[in-house]
Amino acid sequence: MLIFSLRKEARVSGESATFQLVEEVLRELAIPFDSGTGFQPVAVRRASQPAGLQDRQGCLSDCDRLEARPTTAAAHRFLALQRIAAANTTDVLMVKIPTAAQLPFAVWATRRFRGRLIFWIDGLLWRPLSAKLTAALFAAEPLLTTARALINNPLWPRLAGGRALEIVVASHTQQAELAPLLPRAKIHVIPNGTPGIAAPAPATRRALTLGYIGHSYVVKGVRDILEMHRELRRRDLAPPLVVAFSELGGQAIREEFRRAGATVLGVVEKAEFYAQIDVLIAPYWAGWGTQTFPNILLEALQYGVPVLTTDIPVCRELFPDDLAIFVPPNDPGALADRVARMIRGDITLPSPERLRAHFDAHYSREKIAAGWRALLRGSSSAIVAPAHD
Repeated sequence: MLIFSLRKEARVSGESATFQLVEEVLRELAIPFDSGTGFQPVAVRRASQPAGLQDRQGCLSDCDRLEARPTTAAAHRFLALQRIAAANTTDVLMVKIPTAAQLPFAVWATRRFRGRLIFWIDGLLWRPLSAKLTAALFAAEPLLTTARALINNPLWPRLAGGRALEIVVASHTQQAELAPLLPRAKIHVIPNGTPGIAAPAPATRRALTLGYIGHSYVVKGVRDILEMHRELRRRDLAPPLVVAFSELGGQAIREEFRRAGATVLGVVEKAEFYAQIDVLIAPYWAGWGTQTFPNILLEALQYGVPVLTTDIPVCRELFPDDLAIFVPPNDPGALADRVARMIRGDITLPSPERLRAHFDAHYSREKIAAGWRALLRGSSSAIVAPAHD
């Protein structure tokens, strides 16, 4: 078996943790593999064909050397995938792609493959939001938003709509998005993995502490968090705010958070971060993007940290009504009002025990590993049921 990623995986939790979990399942099923990392294409060999493996690893190594040239890296990865598929030296080929928009090109690159072919899709497709939000995105990030609108457009997967494909996605929201575009596809839903982590010890704090962790893109709602914090300061209510930004996003927003009095961190250990906060703030404008099912929300559940997030389908899929506080997208005033009510005690936050119990029931490593076992064994029972009605 071979798992091939069409992009070099970023060192973010949703990608790395899920790769690690899949590798654990492969070991458990005694499927030999030759690479221990999910941050590059993962070679999983058929024991009877070591020579074929050697050829495939050569293609993968070529890709890694070209990652320093991002303008050509994607094209070289498609070419490497085409060579690997044409070689037909593996029984199963799983192709990991950012969104379904890359699907027709991946299908074309693997057209000569004769074994079992699985497409593992990370994120949701780009779709326009309200006129106000779409205009704000184009004004704030014109190049990035234009690239997303063109590259991750829902029109692309329709080119592969007539094929009987086998697909893995992380959420039922993704499944609902793809089903009408790919009517002949068999779509397995297996949620993201999360790191095998213990809940942090409860910290003793005198004030409610808010936190955000992730990318600093506008669509993640980070400017709404900043405006919320400024509004609460005007009301003399601003609680401590801790933000841990990844390497993706601009530097200017980091400085604005510092000037506003927030504690600004970089890449952090998850246990240390969640131990510092009482509420995770995740006011996404939309669920689409090339990152998987919002993994910070899964981590907050696992750690037992309450969440204030946006009322969009992918967030509603994760939380029943009484396990999260929901606000409209791009509404800093609503965020400030909810936090003010938390400070006054007008909103009762869910207990850590209830949050962890919900995680254990629906998103534990055991549940997700069971889905991957079923998929890798070729069973149609790999689909994981929705977490709640």
